[in-house]
Amino acid sequence: MAIYGRNEADWFLRLVARGTLILAMAAFLAGCWGGSSDDNGSGVELSGTIAGPDESAAGAGGAVGTAAMLSTSAVGMGANGETECENVPRGYVPLRSATLIALDGNDEALGEFAQTDACGLFSGRAPRGTQTVRAEAAGYRPLETSVQRFTAESRSPLASTISADSGYVIGVLQRQSDGRMAFTVVDDKTSRSVIGIPARAFSVEVNGAQVGVTEISDAAVTGEAASVVLVLDASGSMSRGAYIDPDGVRFTRWHLTRLATHEFLDSKAPADKVAFLIFDRSVDFIDNEWIENNWTVRSRMDGSEVGYRFSDSGFTTEAEDLRLIADAFSPYSSVYQNPRTSFRLPDAEMHPVTAALDLEIERYAWGGFTALFAAVDEGIDRLLGAGNERKVLVTMGDGGDNSSWPITKEHVIERANQNGITMYAVGLGVGDPDRRRAAGALRDLGEETGGAYFGVESLDLQGAFDSIQTGIVFQYLATLTEEVNPGDTVKLTLSISGLEAEREVTIAGASE
Repeated sequence: MAIYGRNEADWFLRLVARGTLILAMAAFLAGCWGGSSDDNGSGVELSGTIAGPDESAAGAGGAVGTAAMLSTSAVGMGANGETECENVPRGYVPLRSATLIALDGNDEALGEFAQTDACGLFSGRAPRGTQTVRAEAAGYRPLETSVQRFTAESRSPLASTISADSGYVIGVLQRQSDGRMAFTVVDDKTSRSVIGIPARAFSVEVNGAQVGVTEISDAAVTGEAASVVLVLDASGSMSRGAYIDPDGVRFTRWHLTRLATHEFLDSKAPADKVAFLIFDRSVDFIDNEWIENNWTVRSRMDGSEVGYRFSDSGFTTEAEDLRLIADAFSPYSSVYQNPRTSFRLPDAEMHPVTAALDLEIERYAWGGFTALFAAVDEGIDRLLGAGNERKVLVTMGDGGDNSSWPITKEHVIERANQNGITMYAVGLGVGDPDRRRAAGALRDLGEETGGAYFGVESLDLQGAFDSIQTGIVFQYLATLTEEVNPGDTVKLTLSISGLEAEREVTIAGASE
């Protein structure tokens, strides 16, 4: 384990704890009045949170200042920037004064039973026979979700909708190695995940024939963790300037990637395992052995050696254990004894966890040519041995490849699809004409593996990483009545609120 304390203010744990307390109190009162409320005809006690996408956040047309991005008090998914609503994930806003309506099995309204407060929270007794809960709020499309989402048994009493002028998009669609189909649903304005859509809203065709769906849930409800490898480009081209903010502070691609890495760690789910892979012409998977062979970590206060260790496997669930690696990724970081001085950023560049540490190292370990596809290939290998069924690879950099032969883009895309690995690609500073081809390679990695591509040209990072993280945390998992085999074409259709969205994929061949 790392030597420093960890941030225990995790949004998901708080949400579960708060929801559990409310529901436990409801269960106690129900017991005092004579057992199950549904059994005696008086209805069922429900409690939860209703949210919508934050369209003012970065990535959705908003702006993020330098001071905010370099803040030493960055928070995770438990705060949305607008209120202190701990139950609302970052990137979302609470739906205030939303009306909760109970529907029966025929979608007939049974009556209103609750209204949300300023934090989107509600608690109330729905009538007997309630099968679906609808939430209506001005400016948003009606939300519908299963009643089980908000009962005492729910592990994630949270659901979200989209704004009234937005549409639905099926994002990720990928066959997992256990045969289930994994997918995400986002809105077409912010790319935020839509949480809690009921199973009845989906239909599936395999090779043009309708098949049954025995179960659709999301990973937050089932408690299924993900394994994630962050593949970070540290090649020489990352030294190029990428952005100058309104205050004249200049950022290289290294700077933006370091900030983006911390942004990703800020919002990871508590049970998800994360590992780092850093590359130039060489590919380095960071684990305890690598650190012992390459770094000596010392206290900035007295120079004494610090026994920094975090994971023999390279994977850890503790975001704080990875902060030193994220800071050391940039050669401009003051964690180095002799950091690069051009593009020098304010003292706030260091993450508070690593501010008291130094690396006893003569030179930065990377900065050569670019072996992007070889690094992605290594990331796939590491994910295959990571254990969790849900596997995700996130690559960040400026794209391009000049050192991976004979490994190609097509090879790694095929391997990812064969093994049910979703890739997200983040291009940083790739807007200039000489990087368009490189950006295209990153786009292909994301979009051709069921994931997504995000191009970032400024400090506008939060929107992209909120979208990635909610896509991981609230990924839907569908079990079909028929087995899906390599070569099959799967079409997923969503019909909800009078709108439709669909996505079709052909399942890749078996992995060798």
